[in-house]
Parts: sequence; C-alpha cells; structure tokens
Amino acid sequence: MGGRFCPAKALRSVRAICSANAAASIRQNAHISSYLPFTPLNAAGCARRCWSSGREASSAADSCAQVDTARDKVVSIGHRFVKDSTPEKLLELTSTYWRKLRYFKPLLLTCNVDKAIECRVADAVLASGAVFQSAADIPQLSELMAQRKDSHGFVGCYINVDSADSLLESRKEIYETLDSGCNAIMVDLNLRNAIPAQDLVRIDEMLFAIKPHIIRFVGNTAYFAAAVASDNEAGYSAGGDKEGQPDSDIARLNRCKVISERYNAVVIDNDLHAVVMNASDHEGAVFSRSPDILKKVHGGFRKYAPFYLVQGFEVSAGGIIATMIAVSSSKPMFAAIAAIVGIHYSAIKCVDMCNGPGSLGVTFVDMMHRISTSPDSLLQHDAPIQFFKLVDLASQDD
Repeated sequence: MGGRFCPAKALRSVRAICSANAAASIRQNAHISSYLPFTPLNAAGCARRCWSSGREASSAADSCAQVDTARDKVVSIGHRFVKDSTPEKLLELTSTYWRKLRYFKPLLLTCNVDKAIECRVADAVLASGAVFQSAADIPQLSELMAQRKDSHGFVGCYINVDSADSLLESRKEIYETLDSGCNAIMVDLNLRNAIPAQDLVRIDEMLFAIKPHIIRFVGNTAYFAAAVASDNEAGYSAGGDKEGQPDSDIARLNRCKVISERYNAVVIDNDLHAVVMNASDHEGAVFSRSPDILKKVHGGFRKYAPFYLVQGFEVSAGGIIATMIAVSSSKPMFAAIAAIVGIHYSAIKCVDMCNGPGSLGVTFVDMMHRISTSPDSLLQHDAPIQFFKLVDLASQDD
C-alpha cells in the first residue's frame, strides 16, 4: 500500500468517501442532514486539508465525518447575540426614509421577475414613489444601466434568482459591470431544500461577482449557510442555539451572520418572519410574523413542488426594499429595516380593512401610496421589532 501520494487520486477517494458518508448520515441522522448538507464546498475543503498535510486519502473520512456531525460537536464560536435597545426615534427616522423615497424618485431596475407578477411589482413600486423598468436577463440589465450611467438620479437593482435560472450561466465580466451601474443591488434567492452542488457553486460565484448590498432569502437559510460555512462555523450554521432549536431567532441570526461575513452584505432571512443581519456593523433585528394571508396576495407560481413557491407579495416587497436602499445605500441595514417596517404596517392595515386576498392586493398598493405621501402615519405603528447586538466573547473577557 506504499507509494507516492497523488493529489488527483486523493481527491477521487475523498469524493467517494464523502458521498458514502453523507448518504449514511442522511439515513441515520435525518434531523442533522436537513441542516448540514454534503456539498462540493465542504468536500473540497476536506480534500485540501488532506492533501496539504500529506496524509493518505482515507484519513479524509474523519474530516468529512466531522462536517456531517458538526451539529453535535462543541465549536468555539467566540461570539453571542444579546438583546439591544430600540434606536431612539426609530419611527421618526423610518418616516424620513419613506419621505426621501418619493422626493428622490429612484429608478428600480428588476431582472428575472416572472411576467405573471411583474405588473403587480410595478404597481407597488410606482405607488411608493419610485420609477420601474424591467430586464429579462443580465445582459439586458447591464445595457439599461449603461444607458443610465450619466444620469444624476438614484438607481436600484433587484435580481430574483432561483437555483435553476439560466442567468447563473452569465459571464463573470457581465456581473462585475452591475456594481458600477447603480447605487444599490439586492438579490432575492429562492432556494429549494436540496440544491444541486453545481448550482450552489454558481450562486456563490455570482454573489461574489455582483457584490450585492442586500441578500434576501425567501426560504430558510439553513441549507445555504451550512454550505458556505467555514470549519469553525459549521456546527454554528447547521442550526440550533444552546437549546438546539434550529428555527429560533438566535439560530437564524447566526446563519445570517455566516452569510453576511462571506459576501460583506446585509442578509435577510424571510422564512418565518423577517430577520435582518449586518455582520460588519455587529447588528441584527428580528420582526414579528406577518399575517399568513399575505402569501396569497398578487398570486404566484410553483416550481419543483412541493419545495418551492414564489409569492407575488414577496417580490413586491423585495422591490420596495431595493428602492429604499438605492436612496440610502450608505446605510443599507437601516434602509432595509425602514422599508420592512413600512411594509409590515401596510400589511397589518390591509388585513384589517379587507375580506380576502383579491382586495388585499389592491389595498396594499394603495397603502404604499399613502405611506410615501404621508409617512407620518408610520408614527402610529407599534413597530414589532427586537434589535440584537453581536458581542465578541474574547474582547468581553479582556
């Protein structure tokens, strides 16, 4: 069994071992594998560690086993979230942000929004005071930005992505032109619970090239966070706080932190209720849950049923968040919070006023217009939000 160490053979062996190990983990630990998937990002990490230390390929089984069982492993994470006080005059600042939206009238460029709900998104964005224009793909979006390059107005960009989109095949050079063509970029990720490994890699490369200000997950962040987490973060991002609850607010903040640090962006987990995290500012915020009837607003379409559902209301809300950030790109965290506060306020009022999803959609557009023209109405809202501060345990010990 002697001989020289061959990296190529080692990598093939590692892949085989990891695949077998992941399959066994899925059968034996279904509750763990749902939060910590086997991905090429983790497998490649195992291979690099094995090769760099010059060990035999079989020793990588231990590394991969550690990845699969990171949920049960004690990991020194070095930080924790503590509740923070609500910023002074939060609602006054929020109303100011909404007033700026109608005053500056930013242009929102959307890309890859389904035609069935595009008109509803346009209605909501126009009602909030912005201007709307859509692009079918990334090259057309880049062309629209080039046309607006010499203008002095604010330009926001909203890109809707799922793991099967052809736009993920776009060249990196086109992605990189978007950053200089607008004031702010928001990427909405609609991901299934079982994303093909190659799609994970393509989404990862796309986010690095685009450099978005905001990344929002319409679904749960657990799968994606576990895929991009480093070794020290693996158990942390897999899901669960000290009580082991994968859907707790702290667990979701932890996963958003992992993603926020990787892409240097504000991350929104919009699965159960909105969770906003900006790792660079060590700040997080958790909203209360919106009424379930909102999921029926503006219709939607279904792909890969039953895993994946795109809702028109979510896309409309995403477009409004993107326009708000375009006007206040230097403070994307608070701009996103201000937008969500207004959307939440409108949603609550709409539910009280309407009897069904049909009239709810129309009333929501009316509420967007009312808030942007009379933002002081937000001062009456009991903002359902809890702020958190990220505390470094090492500095705390000092």
